[in-house]
Amino acid sequence: MTVFPYPSHCAGTGPRFSITALRLDCSCQDDLSLALYFKTRVDTQCGLPVTVGDGDGYPVELTRGSGAPESYALSITPEKAVLIAADRSGVLYGLMTLLQLMDGLPGMPAPTTLPSCEITDAPFKKRRGVHVYMAARENIPDFLCMIDGLASLKMNTIILETGAGMEFDRHPEINAAWKKLTRDIALFPGGPRHVQMSEVYWKDSIHTEIAGGGCLTQNEVRAIVRYAKDLCFDVIPEVQNLSHAYYLTIAHREIAERPNEPFPDSTCPMHPGAYALYFDVAEEILEVFQPKTVSIGHDEVRILGCCPRCKGKSGAELLSYEINRLYGFYKARGIEVAMWGEKLMDLTSYTGRKMGGTAEYKKDDRGRVWDLPETFGAIDRIPKDIVQLDWYHMLARDTSAIFTDKGFQKVWYGNFHADTLKDVVGRLGAPSVEGAEVSSWDLACEPTMGRDGIFFQFAWGAGVLWSEKYRDDGFAWDNRAVIEFMPYLRGILRPWKEQSRAPLTVFYLGGDAPALRTSRPRSFYLGEALYRTIWGEEAAAATSLLHQEIEAAIGRAVSSLVFVTACDRKMRVPHSIEFEDTTANVLGMFYVFYEDGSTEPVELRYGAGVGTLHMDWGRSSSPPANSLDEIDADMGDTEAEAPFFHIADSARDALCYLTDPIAFTGEDGGDYTLYALAWRNPRPEAKIAAVRHVMTIDREKLPGQMAYLFAIAGV
Repeated sequence: MTVFPYPSHCAGTGPRFSITALRLDCSCQDDLSLALYFKTRVDTQCGLPVTVGDGDGYPVELTRGSGAPESYALSITPEKAVLIAADRSGVLYGLMTLLQLMDGLPGMPAPTTLPSCEITDAPFKKRRGVHVYMAARENIPDFLCMIDGLASLKMNTIILETGAGMEFDRHPEINAAWKKLTRDIALFPGGPRHVQMSEVYWKDSIHTEIAGGGCLTQNEVRAIVRYAKDLCFDVIPEVQNLSHAYYLTIAHREIAERPNEPFPDSTCPMHPGAYALYFDVAEEILEVFQPKTVSIGHDEVRILGCCPRCKGKSGAELLSYEINRLYGFYKARGIEVAMWGEKLMDLTSYTGRKMGGTAEYKKDDRGRVWDLPETFGAIDRIPKDIVQLDWYHMLARDTSAIFTDKGFQKVWYGNFHADTLKDVVGRLGAPSVEGAEVSSWDLACEPTMGRDGIFFQFAWGAGVLWSEKYRDDGFAWDNRAVIEFMPYLRGILRPWKEQSRAPLTVFYLGGDAPALRTSRPRSFYLGEALYRTIWGEEAAAATSLLHQEIEAAIGRAVSSLVFVTACDRKMRVPHSIEFEDTTANVLGMFYVFYEDGSTEPVELRYGAGVGTLHMDWGRSSSPPANSLDEIDADMGDTEAEAPFFHIADSARDALCYLTDPIAFTGEDGGDYTLYALAWRNPRPEAKIAAVRHVMTIDREKLPGQMAYLFAIAGV
């Protein structure tokens, strides 16, 4: 029995017993909506009949009791299950644990069993969140499924970046300018990254992914927020000003600090019109969200003191004045303020480089000057009840002390990567650190976020923020727990009620390249059950080279096909926000031929459906070659020991979500990983005649790369 995130205590695990129906009894009327939500989730997961109140079925009693906030106790016996929760959140999280304990994956119908067990559980950290963009209209269903997944992970905070992604009744010109901006950026030579490179300084990222470059109606946003709040989420709108302010300055250049730029990104902190416009926008957002907290952004402030209004004033004066104006607006309405805090920090990184609010100067070869004044003195001029989002926590070992020593009461780690922060539990246990948020800077839709490994990071973050059992030396075990949770999470994010529990049928086994036969497994890290299903107890997995056409007969209707592949060499996998051409990562195409003559293509892409045969599942204190990111590039000398680990293979996060890895050590001592990519048949009623593979490896760009086919199976 496995529950993820790890519960605080689990005891008395007994044999599983079958159930054919459930009956939920609520002692608290406030829990009725959660019981009905659970009913919907059970129906999606396994099709088990559930009644709330009167009816037949295995009884589940929902009651309230004492305990820490968000805690619960769950007792499961063959006679009944009893869930006692401290509050509404505890009821939800107890139900999510019960749902996870039902065997099978979401979308796979009964029979269903439960284990006898006793669980008591409570969160390690109070604040467990994510940062995401507003979804595009066509991706709202994906977004709601993502909220379901976050509820299963026992997350409780969603920071939702709005920009101009919601219609503004008072200022429709902002929405119109936003839509035009996203079109213009798409046509700009080199795309968004080249816009950022177009000035002497590195401009703020544009976030054209917000609402897919469009905007939702206020009622659509209101419905999303209501859905999340009903599942005990604190929904925090991020309403940015000063930096990342394209959505304001493109429509009203008069408020920009550098209005003559083609794409101004920063507002003037001394322009009265900037506040009038911002407050108009904020009031509409507040009416829709009804939030307890608002994030005002302020990461990557790179332009200050340029215009006539601001010249002669210090950076600390300008920054603190602007923060205090926004704070006063929200405080008068009883709303807490959060902000990205790096420009308040007088930080010396682990390499000895001064960062944060340090002054910066640059002159390029065209004579253009960038002169950013020192800003960290603003930390002494602003209220101490502002929540500080610290995304520089990876650059030094005690960054939260910069804020707590100045009297700030709440710190959240931002852009949190739980799998790479050294001494993660100790760092989260620092004074005033309430928790963290895992950031997505992607288009808010399942395919894009899955390809960029966001859901894997959401799960890692949720695990560490819920349980304090994590230790640096337990990485291999903890990483496996996250990977093994991925099929369950994938089933929530891709609801598929037609999926079958029928056993896999093997249609093709590789074998024309015996020199590339893997050794017979000696021990498994991942995927033993799937391996045994395909190859049995004794056989070694053989491969066919995908440098030639390979055809496999199917001859029946299937709901899905599973392609088990690997490739020889590790490749770079650009993140979607890098806007790079990744066609070279497509190593092949499978073509599914139906008996009626129609076809469907299935792409075999490195990092999304296939990875290297010799995947390194570990992490190290030294960065892999050519792996420096935007922060690393600014660090200078990176030979000093960092307060974070480096993941050995950047494709890991996406592959663990998009495929089912089979990782083992062979009798020859070699480590092997195969990748099972499941393809959902859009026409499950139609008979498939055959599957054919065509290689697409670009030999000029990828000399020596080889792709291997181990098996094709189906359900």
